[in-house]
Amino acid sequence: MSEEDSRLPFFTGGTIGGTGCLVLFALAALITRFAWTGLRHVTLVAFVTAAAVFVLTPPVIQLGRRLGALDIPDPGSRKIHEYSVPRWGGIALYAGILIGVLSGYHSIFEVRIVLLATAPVFLVGVIDDYVSVRAGLRFLVQLAATFILIAGGIRVTFLPPTWWGHALELGITVLWVVGITNAVNFLDGMNGLVSGLGAGSAFAFTALALMLNQPALAYCSAALGAACVIFLGYNTRPGRIFLGDSGSTTIGFMLAALGLLGTWSESRGQNITSFLVPVVILNVAIYDMIFTTVARIADGRVRTVRQWINYTGRDHIHHRFNMLGWSHTQTVLVVWLLNFSIALDALGLIHSTLLESLVIALQVVLLYVFVAMLEHAALKRRGAESESESESESESESESE
Repeated sequence: MSEEDSRLPFFTGGTIGGTGCLVLFALAALITRFAWTGLRHVTLVAFVTAAAVFVLTPPVIQLGRRLGALDIPDPGSRKIHEYSVPRWGGIALYAGILIGVLSGYHSIFEVRIVLLATAPVFLVGVIDDYVSVRAGLRFLVQLAATFILIAGGIRVTFLPPTWWGHALELGITVLWVVGITNAVNFLDGMNGLVSGLGAGSAFAFTALALMLNQPALAYCSAALGAACVIFLGYNTRPGRIFLGDSGSTTIGFMLAALGLLGTWSESRGQNITSFLVPVVILNVAIYDMIFTTVARIADGRVRTVRQWINYTGRDHIHHRFNMLGWSHTQTVLVVWLLNFSIALDALGLIHSTLLESLVIALQVVLLYVFVAMLEHAALKRRGAESESESESESESESESE
């Protein structure tokens, strides 16, 4: 056992919490045995997935340490954790989802397409966590995975059924999947942040799937949510394992696919609802991607797609909230609550009129204007602190002379 292993006991608060969640999933599976068939099947998928992730994660931790797939601390960068931590969390996550979903529902075509399309994104992430993979190759793999979804009929379908409507739908589908995949990956900068966001968003999709009787969406989203909840127990500070690119891109790609898999309105003409439901559920990732991308382009830090995928910086929403003086835990909780509180609007959107949909959209925009103001205040606070530190250093140098 390494020094890091000895200083990070297995039964941390997080793993105890994960054990508790596994027990709750088991109780839910038992209770819903007497419920209607759809809910019973979905709960069983969640329980099998949770059990698989719970069992698989410890050996994956050991495998990562043995093979050197570690995230090494670097105080001068974003990597400010105290110990070297394995970063192959995606292996346990994706394997658990496969076991949970394929244990009984592999016959549903859309389920197989989602799992098949996710596979290349996951595999490239595993390799990237071990030896760096060029941004161009990662982008091409994400494009190929997106076209697997499109070939399987999982794509944007809210525009008029004309040639230009179909062309725009294909372009929007690619932009949506690649954008969400990388947006979630970019957010993976604090323990528990992405796994918590993934769980909340996935279970929001599950609730809608049960309300709208969409089994493929329900099985995939329940499995993803359960996997994220159990993994969160191992990833909570002090984290025993990180998601890595294999985990964060898998979560991001599957969430993007879930947004396309669902049918959010009975009428194709209800374009606003079809567009808004997945956007509202994935609101934090979308906002952060837009905010940081615009800021980086405006500052000249990003000029190409390769630079956009490769760029890492401390300018994401969780970094800005942290600059306000909030602790790691407070920051993660605020981001979770922000995403989940807005995602609840999706439950009302599916039965809303056009006017009601527009009002909800306006509410979300206004809330994020406030968030942007908070981020701006964080930057000003950081700038003021930097100036104060510089002045203090200058005064110290003058006194020493």
